[in-house]
Amino acid sequence: MLAKRGLQASSPRLAVLQHVLGSGRHSTPDEIFERLGPQTGSLSRASVYNNLAALTAAGLLERLDTPGGTRYGRVTEPHVNLVCTECSEVTDVLVADSAVTELTRRATAAASFEPESVSLSVLGLCAKCAARPDARGPSSESLMAGDHDQR
Repeated sequence: MLAKRGLQASSPRLAVLQHVLGSGRHSTPDEIFERLGPQTGSLSRASVYNNLAALTAAGLLERLDTPGGTRYGRVTEPHVNLVCTECSEVTDVLVADSAVTELTRRATAAASFEPESVSLSVLGLCAKCAARPDARGPSSESLMAGDHDQR
């Protein structure tokens, strides 16, 4: 898999890739380092960052910039990233929706763009954070009705 993407299969790179693919969640570089550092003994924080950059550039991982920092996850297609703006948890939801496929086709055709992967991110509150008494943010009903700031 790595050789086909022009990458050497070094021990640190394999450890980072296996962790991200096996974790089932989007992790920060620091979370990956904290998890793998003690196991490998020779894995540096810089090595984690460098390998994440290489694996992402090769199309093997997805980089997702969230309000809580950059996270990395497996590439699944097509999918929606549900990003909690409170706890920064990311949930991938696979979609097999012809409307998403058509929207992607129209957008890429309009710009003569060749997509390598497709994901859509939705920012909001996860169920756990939304259930807290001090939950903030507009309701989903007001967002769907268009009662929100345009950015």
